[in-house]
Amino acid sequence: MEYSQWGHVSSEANPADCASRGVCTKDFIAKLGEYLILTAFSHNCRLERAFKCLGTNLTEFLTTLDSVHDVLHDQDDVFKDETTETEAAFVCTSHAGNIELHLTTESEPVAYMLVGSLRAIARLLYDTHAEIRLMSYTNDPRRFRYEISAVPLHQKSKEENCEAHSEAVSVAASTNVHDLKIGVASFCKAFPWHFVTDRRLELVQLGAGFMRLFGTHLTTHGSSLCTYFRMLRPKSVRLDFHEILKRVNTPFMFCLKIPGNSLAEVS
Repeated sequence: MEYSQWGHVSSEANPADCASRGVCTKDFIAKLGEYLILTAFSHNCRLERAFKCLGTNLTEFLTTLDSVHDVLHDQDDVFKDETTETEAAFVCTSHAGNIELHLTTESEPVAYMLVGSLRAIARLLYDTHAEIRLMSYTNDPRRFRYEISAVPLHQKSKEENCEAHSEAVSVAASTNVHDLKIGVASFCKAFPWHFVTDRRLELVQLGAGFMRLFGTHLTTHGSSLCTYFRMLRPKSVRLDFHEILKRVNTPFMFCLKIPGNSLAEVS
């Protein structure tokens, strides 16, 4: 269906009418999602520029949008009970060029509309064809998973591809720890306010700044992250490896706790 055919869609049209006419309801709602993006961009060029700022391709766009969503979600929930745990509603991950998006929504049509919106965004902003497979969870009708394969419509010339490939090879990261160009001690001095944990959230490396603050407490109070830090944002997120991994694109804010100090915590 071409976009020109949507110019006279009645505002009274509904999925039931589409079903009676032999039109797939899910496809119809997806087309509405495409039309939504097309209309928004045609009426507001600044919106299109704002969307382009989120990334140079569809993967970067969704990854950045994941982070932006969490920040806006925290601002909207400023008066929400912090003791109530909330699930990540929009999470994007990518592996070997394939994108996986997890969405939690109370409205099922929104999930189908997003399919069309993502296709339109990929085509209009990044000249990319997006194949999207939408799946729902039988144990939770609010959760949806999108498997997205993005293919550029116009491939670069062979010369550009070869140049990009050679450049990528020259800056490829090594998985060998011995290839690290800077020693751990020097790294901790250069970046004094960093820490590294394992999957159990046990501290395995501390910057020089943190070592001066509570390094002496490690032998008596242990190395658990929650002993020395409390998470402020995102709100209502447990200090758990898998919960943090879900929000890997989100900025985190921690509050520093000094063991044995009853004074105010330090943000």
